Amino acid sequence: MALGFAFLYLSGFFVALSSPFSIEYEGPCLWAANRLAHGLGIYDPQRLTQAPWEVIIYPPVYFLVSVPFLVFGGPSYWGLRLVSIIAFLVSLVSSYRLFSRTSESQLAVFIALLAFATFNPVLSWSLKGRVDMLSMAFSIVALDWFWSTYENLEENKDDKKVSGTRLLFLYSPAILASVLSIYTKQPSVVVPLSIFLFLVAVKKLDQAIIFGFSSAALGGLIFLSVNHWTDGGFLAHMRFLSQMPFSVDDLTKHLSWIGADWAKIALLPLVMGLFLMRKKAGRELILPVLIAVTSGLITIYTLGTVYANVNHCLHFYWALCWLLAIFACAAPSVSGILVVVSSLVNACTMQMWLSTLTASAQKVSQSERVLKSVDLRNTTMFVEDPAIAIKAGATPLFVDVATFIQIWQENGKSMDDLKADLRRRAYSAVVINKHDSQLERPPYFWDEDFVKEVTDNYRFAGPVVGNGEIQNLYIRKEDPEQSNEGAGEETPKDSAPDS
Repeated sequence: MALGFAFLYLSGFFVALSSPFSIEYEGPCLWAANRLAHGLGIYDPQRLTQAPWEVIIYPPVYFLVSVPFLVFGGPSYWGLRLVSIIAFLVSLVSSYRLFSRTSESQLAVFIALLAFATFNPVLSWSLKGRVDMLSMAFSIVALDWFWSTYENLEENKDDKKVSGTRLLFLYSPAILASVLSIYTKQPSVVVPLSIFLFLVAVKKLDQAIIFGFSSAALGGLIFLSVNHWTDGGFLAHMRFLSQMPFSVDDLTKHLSWIGADWAKIALLPLVMGLFLMRKKAGRELILPVLIAVTSGLITIYTLGTVYANVNHCLHFYWALCWLLAIFACAAPSVSGILVVVSSLVNACTMQMWLSTLTASAQKVSQSERVLKSVDLRNTTMFVEDPAIAIKAGATPLFVDVATFIQIWQENGKSMDDLKADLRRRAYSAVVINKHDSQLERPPYFWDEDFVKEVTDNYRFAGPVVGNGEIQNLYIRKEDPEQSNEGAGEETPKDSAPDS
């Protein structure tokens, strides 16, 4: 079975590293890393209020780590995805080290590792050029280093009192990793917060003050520096993100996406009850419980935003796996069976997703041919996926269109200006998702009136791959020589290939 899951992951790694187009909503990350690779900024405050519309909702660590790959390999996804793959492997190793220190059973440890590695968001986001897995890797490494240091201090606590300077030195790797995790993705703040609360709970106030103050000081220094270098743009982009509205309906919808992972979540109360019936809870439970509670609260909020996805559950899932490593020794057979069944269901889902990616990859040559059939260099393209504009040598009108649409809808912003630009054909080309262009309901981003403005003023040129799906490329109608050979006047619905 382990070989089967290893083969599944290796297949996924191969598909991801060989795909030149987005396999999901990766475009904003590629755009940001590519800008930094060229020495350009990514947090321009003017881009939040003026076209071209650009927002980067994540701190810069992931993009900076990815820069060397883009410097030497050009604006391609393989470097970003390689960072995620390596981060996933580091997460597994550090999780094994940490789980082994707090569990009575190696079998329980392997059950917990299998549960973590086969959660749906771990299976898929470990392949994607996005911030999530690097943030998880830094978080888990920080906790691993912290727990190792804490245990060593506890074992030697009778020798002599450790000075504050010594404590700072011993905890500095964990402090650095925890701050880096936050500046990769903001929800990782649960790591230093939970460590601080844990040290307070076990009455290690000197360690709590040193760890908490040092983490806050380092994080604050980085924030002030980045915000100064970006002329206030970093704070503006982070505040822009905070406007995302919460909806119970969206929360309910996204909770339904958890699917087979509910079996693993439901397993935990069962094995916890069996464990506590035969053994008194120890200090090793406090920290994973704190992480589960704090990350769970953040997860509930973020899943209640309209364009959320299950990757928001990663820290919460991992904390549950740590608890499972502790509790599963009370019922290893039941735990193993439920985790294996749930994992097999997720593996089937993953295999179907990889098949879809492979089918999309087969359309890559067609996408490249369509983009090469029109000269879009040094123009502005209306795109949902900025990677398409980068590929064409153009400027994307949108970087992270989902965030803009979500916040504009919350603030009641009209789309009239964009429609007017479409009527005067201000953009060299328009690329929108096939779902909306065919007027399927409910729309992802663009309603029927908006799509009508596109089709009235732009001609369908062919399908391209964007955001991991088939999208439709339209070009100005007054440039007939730019039409795709053989496309003629076919409508997108009739001529676009099935995704």
